[in-house]
Amino acid sequence: MDLTHKCMFNVKPATKWDEAYPSGNGSQGVLVMGNPLDETIIFNHEKLFLPLPINEASVLPDMSGELPAIRRLIKEGRYREATRHFLDRISEKGYPRELIWPDPFHPAYDLRIKTDDAGETTDYLRWLDFETGEAGVRWHGSRGVYNRQVFVSRACNAVIIKLGAPSEGKLDCDICLEERPGKEHIKSVSVRAGRMADFTGQMPEQPYSGNDIWLVFDSRYEVGNGGYCGIARVHTAGGHIGLADGAARLHGADGAIIAVRTIPYEDHAAFSLAEAMAELAALPLDHDRLFNEHAKIHGRLFNRMRLDLCGRDNGTGKSRRPDACMGAAVHDEIRALSNEELMDQASNGIITPVFIERMHDFGRYLLISSSGELPPNLQGVWNGIWTPPWSSDYTLDENLQMMMWQVLPGNMPELAQSYFNLIESFIDDWKTNARLFYGCRGIFSSPRSSTSGLHKHFCEDFPMMFWTAGAGWLAQMFYDHWQFTGDDAFLRDHTVPLLKEIALFYEDFLIEGPDGKYEFIPSYSPENTPANSDNPVAINATMDIAIAKEVLSNLISACQWLDIEKENIPKWSEMLGKLPDYMVNSDGALKEWSHPAFEDDYHHRHSSHLYPIFPGFEVTRSNTPELYQACLRAAELRLTDGIEAITGWGLAHLANISARLKDSELGFKALSRIMAKFLLPNLFTCHNEGELFQMDANLGFSAAILEMLVFSQSGYIELLPALPQGLSKGAAYGILCRGRITLTELQWDMDRKSVSVTVLSDTDQQIRLKLPCAIKSYEIDGERQEKEQLPGKGSSQESVAQLKDGSYSGASGCCDASQIRLKLKKGGETRLLFVLD
Repeated sequence: MDLTHKCMFNVKPATKWDEAYPSGNGSQGVLVMGNPLDETIIFNHEKLFLPLPINEASVLPDMSGELPAIRRLIKEGRYREATRHFLDRISEKGYPRELIWPDPFHPAYDLRIKTDDAGETTDYLRWLDFETGEAGVRWHGSRGVYNRQVFVSRACNAVIIKLGAPSEGKLDCDICLEERPGKEHIKSVSVRAGRMADFTGQMPEQPYSGNDIWLVFDSRYEVGNGGYCGIARVHTAGGHIGLADGAARLHGADGAIIAVRTIPYEDHAAFSLAEAMAELAALPLDHDRLFNEHAKIHGRLFNRMRLDLCGRDNGTGKSRRPDACMGAAVHDEIRALSNEELMDQASNGIITPVFIERMHDFGRYLLISSSGELPPNLQGVWNGIWTPPWSSDYTLDENLQMMMWQVLPGNMPELAQSYFNLIESFIDDWKTNARLFYGCRGIFSSPRSSTSGLHKHFCEDFPMMFWTAGAGWLAQMFYDHWQFTGDDAFLRDHTVPLLKEIALFYEDFLIEGPDGKYEFIPSYSPENTPANSDNPVAINATMDIAIAKEVLSNLISACQWLDIEKENIPKWSEMLGKLPDYMVNSDGALKEWSHPAFEDDYHHRHSSHLYPIFPGFEVTRSNTPELYQACLRAAELRLTDGIEAITGWGLAHLANISARLKDSELGFKALSRIMAKFLLPNLFTCHNEGELFQMDANLGFSAAILEMLVFSQSGYIELLPALPQGLSKGAAYGILCRGRITLTELQWDMDRKSVSVTVLSDTDQQIRLKLPCAIKSYEIDGERQEKEQLPGKGSSQESVAQLKDGSYSGASGCCDASQIRLKLKKGGETRLLFVLD
């Protein structure tokens, strides 16, 4: 294993499940603890959500008739009373008034490997290869060097485990499947071991698997008829394999291959164990073949976009020659530092480019490995306990969105389909929510979900039933997918129908105030409370306004592009014009509630009110300078006065916000704090300092790096808008931009004031390309451009609208000395080299 490339390693095994190494193919996941002589591998599956009796029994009552009373209480300033009124009434109708959590994501079972070796364990190493998804363990025992490798195949949808014999002897071990401790709401568990004929009554057709030992774990839920089955096939090379106390017993083996598959089922009676075993029996257990087939698929995804902050990558996934990059040997030495060493440096204020690159790569790896039919939940597709924090669900008031921020600029658009699958599966439930909670048409999203989109999660201190912005935020990625890919069919068939449902809800929900502007009552800014109030319920949360504005603007833009809905566009335009204005507080910061009655509280993990700058696009430094400064001030206050209250994912969010604000050092401060305070030994990020694993900050970290390197809108690309000083030299390959453009190569050396970029367009177009400072000279495809040809100074319009003819409004306007206009041809690469002032 090359420890100087795209990987990480530790010199100690995991002591807790959330310190284990994750591997996955999107649907199935494993956590490899890495214990040499008593290994535990925890198995997961993306669809294993435990049915809870309370969710089965609870039925939402019709609460729409309470809306007038709730609005009256809020207008009178009786905010807590408004919340209690709702909870009292829903309780009177037989519904629980306390929080009801979604069905939790739960572990499947453990695979244990107990190795016979009485000697001392030395020279221990465990590693995880981001490019292949393989986790490995190596150590030295009394019989020599042992190796163990694990990956979850994308090609054959099975977990493949290779056990190597020690270098100076044979392999003796026991292998079994066991319950994961702490199970709840499980009706029955069956664990069996035997030959295939013991299960099916017949030997397999494949002769090479006739002597294999099979391990079967079957678990049935307390609620319903569903459950899941785990099937492990143990195949040895040489030696003897038999049964001992429900385990596969290997003696004198030259090695072994274990293939494992986890299969959820909705009806136990309809599940065929024989068919499932036959499929696994047909798998040729040739490790190299299985590994290469998988690694090709995984590697193609991972290497489509690459980050190189250490001068060892040419964008192909192969190291450069040592003499090609200045200082490469030094960086190789740093690359070969363990996670423990890098984390120790970070805790002492030393943040290296190597560590930043490793964190980016790990976040990319995690997204790839946990995106299957469903998107990653709070813990991706990995969990070791039956009662995970926040049910390890899909948290929809920020966390799921953050998980997906890197998927499009990171050039993995096919992984977005898992997100679209999930959101569209909830639409019918969200229509029910809108009708029962507010008497409205359209859709009203739940704030937390797993197996259902029904809104059941609220209480007095977290009145989520009053947060109406969720569906709009979740719809943003549908529109952004079109911006990146230009897929008009997706825009017409998926984006517009979703946006229309949200607009329909607003049409019924919004009320006009005395000034003719709409009022959002009730309103809630997740999950904060105004500093001068005793309850989170409010009026005109800034997030509510921003998301409604974005929904209506995107809907109008999409319909104009598609030349549809001409009869409805005037209505949506009128609604857009009635939305209330944002407000700025006495500190010069954007107010979290655009209403004079509510004061800001900066000590909070969420930054919902900064939606207009990120992830939204409404506020820019050139078009809305006053709001831009107000957003910048609000972000600064979160990262100074309120920094101790910010969680790991809150810091990742602020890093993305800071990058959009072009404040590189503010963003670097947020990322540095994650690396110093919010990591576990396997680089999993935490909600709190050092505890409560959540994967959102891992993925948000990767997104922030991309946001620091490139900002794009259709017809406009800005290079290195928020590059921290500590990353003055580097390269990125394969970043995807809005407007159907790929930056196949981006290199920078700010010490030498040099930037080069290769641009590949999927369509004929003209764009504006902006550099981080004034351009001294530049070349296009090797031809020097005269300095006089540079556009003169003028306004720098950052928002550019694509017109029906393929041109862009603003593209022919004045640019400042840091910009050029660039014509691109479909399918052709254009290489540019800039020298900066």
